[in-house]
Amino acid sequence: MAFDFGFFAGAAAGSNRPAPVNQGPLPPFNTAGNPVTTLPATQRTLPSAYDPLWWRGNAWSVTIPGLPWLPNLTSAVHPERCCSWFLGHPLWKDWVDPILTAHALRGYTHFTLGLSDNLQACGITLAAYVSLAAYVRSWGFDVHHQLGSKDFDPADQTWAGYWQGYLTPAIDQLAAVDAIQHGSIWEANAFNLPGDPFQDILVGIRGCLPLSAHEWVHFTPGVTWWGAGGDIDNRFTWWAKQSGVLAGLLYQTNCWGWDNGMRQARIQDTTTRDAHFIDGTFKLVAWENDAACGFDADQPDEANSAADSYLLLCTPGGCAVSGFGNGGWLPDGTPTFTGQFA
Repeated sequence: MAFDFGFFAGAAAGSNRPAPVNQGPLPPFNTAGNPVTTLPATQRTLPSAYDPLWWRGNAWSVTIPGLPWLPNLTSAVHPERCCSWFLGHPLWKDWVDPILTAHALRGYTHFTLGLSDNLQACGITLAAYVSLAAYVRSWGFDVHHQLGSKDFDPADQTWAGYWQGYLTPAIDQLAAVDAIQHGSIWEANAFNLPGDPFQDILVGIRGCLPLSAHEWVHFTPGVTWWGAGGDIDNRFTWWAKQSGVLAGLLYQTNCWGWDNGMRQARIQDTTTRDAHFIDGTFKLVAWENDAACGFDADQPDEANSAADSYLLLCTPGGCAVSGFGNGGWLPDGTPTFTGQFA
């Protein structure tokens, strides 16, 4: 099926996607806090086959020399570190293929786009966004959409009052071209009401998504749930409500105040105490780790973020950490996925 890519019309066919290549050895691990540095028994050998629930991606720091700076959006110090969710920005119209190529060479299976980031910050139309997402999908990526943002969407809105009208047409059009495999909201607790209002949003999104797609939650650092609190609604009962709604948690660590030992301990607290993570009902992805710290600073760069991601895969606990969203490969440089993409 052909798609109207708008200003992406000159891009090469996704069938030209290159195979993953060795990325070179990881740099020495940052072992502050005495983290475990070997994969636990629960992780065993990292899965070699494609798995939509085992995340391989990097939304923040895939390094592409010469990548144009997006004013007020990407880092003026390190514009070469790709914030993938802005892929539709007009200044990147000639960089779509180089960006997708760089992610493919690293063996990444998941690619993050931002709905509000593109429509409201990049100024493209919904039709162009859907076409772009379809093109990303044609490269074999699972397309992950951050469906809302505290920077561009109003705070404290309900499903019926805002989100339903905003998201339904977008999700319907993305689903029609098989270009939405995952959906979530950026740091949802930062601008949505806890408890029932947020639960209504989660259930509403799940009802719009195709049955084959997966819904996740993403919160500010260290947050693992967004309930009303009290004796009845706590972390464990909140997750019990999510059976049939969520695939799991795109966890964000604190890159400023936590060393890698603390990061593992925080993840371990969730995976070893919550039966729903232990039995595999929900997945925990070490999704956002070094993003803020590597935005304008020289370190952590892409390779050091990949090393930190590997350490988080080494987290001991009741279940295996289900991949990474801030980049990663094996210590010898081998991508975690080297197979063929759909």
